[in-house]
Amino acid sequence: MRNILYITGLLYIIASCSSGSEEKNTTASPQPAVSGTVELNRAQIKNARIQMEQPVLMGIGTTIRVTGSVEVPPQNKTAISFPFGGFVRGVEVLDGMQIKQGQTLVTLEDPAIIQLQQDYLEAMSQLEYLKLEYERQKTLGDQQVNSGKTVQQAKSAYLSTQARCKGMKLKLEMAGINPSRVENGQLQREVSVRAPFNGVVTKMNAAVGHYVTPQEVLLEIIDLRHSHIELFVFEKDIPQLKIGQKVHIRTSGTDDVRQATIYLIGREIGADRMVKVHCHLDKEDPSLIPGSFVNAEIDLTDTKQLTVPSEAIVNFKGRNVVFWKKSESDGAAIYELQEVEMLGEEEGRTAIRYKSGIATGKEEVAIKGAYAILSVIMIKMEPEE
Repeated sequence: MRNILYITGLLYIIASCSSGSEEKNTTASPQPAVSGTVELNRAQIKNARIQMEQPVLMGIGTTIRVTGSVEVPPQNKTAISFPFGGFVRGVEVLDGMQIKQGQTLVTLEDPAIIQLQQDYLEAMSQLEYLKLEYERQKTLGDQQVNSGKTVQQAKSAYLSTQARCKGMKLKLEMAGINPSRVENGQLQREVSVRAPFNGVVTKMNAAVGHYVTPQEVLLEIIDLRHSHIELFVFEKDIPQLKIGQKVHIRTSGTDDVRQATIYLIGREIGADRMVKVHCHLDKEDPSLIPGSFVNAEIDLTDTKQLTVPSEAIVNFKGRNVVFWKKSESDGAAIYELQEVEMLGEEEGRTAIRYKSGIATGKEEVAIKGAYAILSVIMIKMEPEE
């Protein structure tokens, strides 16, 4: 019975619209928004039982749906190469294999590596002799048996060879060769390239028999223990975000939900008008694969939104709209259509965001009689169509 009376009331409003009622239809823009105005007189407003109210700020549990991907921090990615080059003699791991710190990945050999060890051993032998010679010449110099020039020459030869030894020692360490073993005469033909940390092999470029230069990458390793989520959020949604908000993550092809927390919010807007948001997983998950696509919901429970009674929102041409009271004079009023985005609903109230983005929250919205206003607009638009 109530619905019949309400529909009858709507028909009465439409029929009673005077020819003097003014409507201003704006041209639709390329943006996904609609607009329009309609004027109702005192009698029409009374018969439609239109009531107005300002939107109320409330903490309704709303969410923002975004997409992103699983990423690994730069410090947890390593491209493995060999600083001296050489022939690959053995490959001990495969792409996708779990590895441990210190594990042998690749073995190489090269005549230059053998020559480096030989040069170091010879230089160390010379260093011992030059040290003794310098000390002897210094003693003779103190006794004024020889000239100062002889002492300086002995000192220079000793220090120069000492520097060469230190340099070659560092090179041996870079090559993964223990200098102490070389000093004991234990030269090695092959060198092993070892894993710098626990991780997973993601790229394997090495092949047995292949000669690699110092610039070539043998393989790449990533540490999955510190995977994070990079989300792409529209510029318009950024003001609603803050550090510490919870995020619900779903990876592609699975219904499993992982919890994450916003850790950083980017300060650069991309060409697509999106901003990167960095999230940390509440519980680290090594099973996540870097680069995987994710769907995410950002929880805005603690964020207050503009809310209106749910019945204030009506559907117009497939868009959700509300009506502002644009102006009022002598009992008549002009109502303006505004498209809104529905962010969430709770206990009969709906959180909204205006598509125009120009609202202050102080504009009065029709919370009763919105369908009556919409009916007048649609009737007025029929002749134009």
